[in-house]
Order: sequence, then structure tokens, then C-alpha cells
Amino acid sequence: MLPKLRSTANSLNIRAGLLGRSKFTWKYRVRNYTYKVERTNSNCSRGIHRFSTFSPLNNKINNPQHQRNSGNLRSNGKKGSQSIESKDSDNMNKKSSLRGQESSNGSIVLDELINQDNQQVKEKPSQAIHKTLDWSPKAEGKMYEIPNSLLGKLETLGALEKQKKSFSFFSNPVLLHRKVTTKLYNILQRSKNVSSASGRYVLDGSAGSGRSISLLQAEIFAFSHPNYVVLGLHNCERWVDSSSPYSYDASLQSWVQPELIKEFLTSVMNVNSKALGTLTTSKSYELVPGKSIPAGTDLHTLLRKITSKSELSVRFCQSFLQELDAATKQPNSSVNVLFVIDNLSVLSVPTKYKNTENHNLLPCDFYFINILYQYLSGSLSFHRGTIFAATSSQPRIQTPSLDVALGKAKLDPYIPINKAIYDSTKSLQVIPMEPYSVDESLSVMEHLVTSNVCLESVESHRQNHVLSGGNPRLFFDTCTRLT
Repeated sequence: MLPKLRSTANSLNIRAGLLGRSKFTWKYRVRNYTYKVERTNSNCSRGIHRFSTFSPLNNKINNPQHQRNSGNLRSNGKKGSQSIESKDSDNMNKKSSLRGQESSNGSIVLDELINQDNQQVKEKPSQAIHKTLDWSPKAEGKMYEIPNSLLGKLETLGALEKQKKSFSFFSNPVLLHRKVTTKLYNILQRSKNVSSASGRYVLDGSAGSGRSISLLQAEIFAFSHPNYVVLGLHNCERWVDSSSPYSYDASLQSWVQPELIKEFLTSVMNVNSKALGTLTTSKSYELVPGKSIPAGTDLHTLLRKITSKSELSVRFCQSFLQELDAATKQPNSSVNVLFVIDNLSVLSVPTKYKNTENHNLLPCDFYFINILYQYLSGSLSFHRGTIFAATSSQPRIQTPSLDVALGKAKLDPYIPINKAIYDSTKSLQVIPMEPYSVDESLSVMEHLVTSNVCLESVESHRQNHVLSGGNPRLFFDTCTRLT
């Protein structure tokens, strides 16, 4: 079947159409041709021209059938047509295939292009996407889909907020099983008999190195096992950017953020409802005068009661965490706790909240943030559990206290540090984020090409690996660029 050129308002720029972001596949490639596009004037009130024919002028193939078909092209427009010539600009760069889709702004999309051999270009078959999760080292370098049953839980925790842009390219979000992924899985598998005081880790690396994605993979592992309770704190900017109500609580001798604490506990309740329903309180709690929750109440009910009001969330937040710890100490219990804290960097510098003297409050001046640092330091812990934190490059701020604690910088007498932050994080075990290996870049490239997100051939993965330095975010941007 002969190729057709669809009518659009922006039809002159053929190259822009070829490079437009798309999901449809061009089955044939244009090589060694000069093409003539017939433009005919139409009676459209807006003066839009229609392009209806697309014929090769310098066909080098001696194919009578092809020549006969080429001569039978007809214009759907009226008389008075004029021709425009466009040469294939990719002739010098021989790549395996072009892929594309018809974009919503009406850019040109070619349904079929004829190559020299009049045959479909064969691509290197991509590796299969794993539908089932594999936690073994044998899965390293392979792609796997996030189960639909877990996407809602991850969204509830806010774990997908930073990934929405990259995930929007695909119908189903897919992740790469890396070496660091195996390391996190091994840590979690060993945590069934280890206190969180001995399992405190921080993922550290450059911007775009995949720290948030690795935390996301750890949460997927935990959600895939029924004996885990996941506490996820993502988007920590909201806890320091002065966007939520706060006040000083004299009984706690600390500043509190009632709405944020209630939101955190609500997300924990929603994503762990089944596991929390099997755990019970060790004592009774009086919510309001004359109204108590008796001992033996399941923790899901406890959370449902205390999240009904912001004030109750603040009062009983630490009580819930203590009950969770008590549940892991039960003789026949197999409960593990995973506490994830993303963007620890923003919690290590003065906040934008002000005290009564108009001075910026420090992170540990806040009740809940102070609890986080107690878990990071090991002074508070779960009998069976793991703490995973991650540094961040967004927003771009200097974090001297955290840098010195993690060994990234030396103590400078001229740069003051927050001793509370330093003491709480200096004993964390650092997991460095390494760049992609060449094999990992190949796996990602294969998936991008197969998904029609990348217009290059799979063989160019080495070039893109060098251009990006193996940085996961830069590699993705390099593969999906439109030039």
C-alpha cells in the first residue's frame, strides 16, 4: 500500500513531524529518496492547504510494480498545485527504525514509509518485561512493571509525585532492577530479626542518581510481603516551607503541625489497613474525657479514631508508633516495620517557619521532625524494622550539618552546623548511588525504544551512556530528546 500524507495545518515542516513525540510506529524507513509533496489549494475558509500525495522522485529500485504504483498517485485537491521537495536528513546516520505518533497539534505523521528493499526494517528484539517481581540477584539488569495493586498505595504515600513526569511516557510504569536494588532487598530480608536501631541507612548520590526510585523499590518489596507495615514520608518540603498551620504546644514543649501529622497518619492507615487490623493495642487510651479505647483494640481502629481530629493526631502520634514497636516484640509476631524518609536534606536546614521573635525555627524545634531524628539516631527504634532515608538535590540548598555527618565534607570552623542534626545522622550507614553500568543502560534503552519513547536505535545506548555519564535521569533525558 502506498504511503499517505495526512492533511494538517502545519504540514510544511516534514522534519518536525518525523521527530515529534509519538507512540505509533513507522514501519518503513526512507533512504536515498528525494520526495515530492503535492500541495493543492482547498476551499477551506481559513486558507489551510491540503497535502495529499507523497511520491519518491529518485527511486533507485528497479521494481516495475513499485514504479507503476508511483505513477498512479492522485491528488485529492483541485488544480493549481505546486510541489515542494524535502530530502531525508537522516541519510548519513543509519539507524534501525523511526517511531512516532500523530500529535495533537497536527504535526505531520507518515503512516508508512518505503525503504530501499521495500521491506519492514527489523529491530533488535527487546527483553521481556517481568510481570512478576523477582527479588533475587538474577533479576539485576532487567525491567519489571509496578503491579497495579501497589500503584494506589504508592500514590497515597506520595511516592510517585517526583516520578509522574517520567512515568507519563508509558502506559505502565516500569523500573530497572539495579545492583543497589538487590542490596536494599537483602537488607529488608535480614531485618526480620534485626532492630531498626541497627538498620539505619541513608542513600546518597548526585542529582538524578535514582535515590527516590530506590526508596520506591524498597516500598514495593515491603508491600509485596504481608508482614510489613510501611511508614512513608515523601515530599518533605511541605514540613519546612511554612505552607501548613503550626502552633506551639506547651504540653509537648514543642512546635506542632497538626494537619501534616494527621495527613501522615491517615496515609499509614490507608496503605496498611490489612496488617494493622491484625495488631492490637497493649493498653487503653482516653481520647476525650469519658471516651476511651480499650486495650486489645486493633491498630487500624486506633488510627481511624485519632485521625478524626487533628488535635488527636498530635496527642497520640507517638503512642501509635510505640504500639507498633510493641507489636513487633510479641513472641509469635512476624511484623516488620519499614520507615522511609525521602529528601532528608531539606529537613537538615532552618525552616521557613517563624517563632514569636520572627526567627526561623530549626527542624528539631518541631515535634514530629524531632521524632524522625530520634529514629534516625537509634534512640527510638522498632524491635524489627529498617530505616531508609535519602538525601536530595532539590531544592538546591547547602546542608553543611548533613554533609559533615555523612563524611562528604570536613568540619569548617567558619561554617556553623546544627549539632542536633549532626549527632542524629553521623551513625547512619551510607549507601552510595552508583551510575548505570553499560548493561543497565542497554536494558533501559531497549525498553524506551520498544515503548516508542526513544526515536534512536538500541545500538546507540553506548553513545547515550557516555553523554549522560551513566546518570539515570540524564540518560533518560538524552534518550528522549527530540534533536
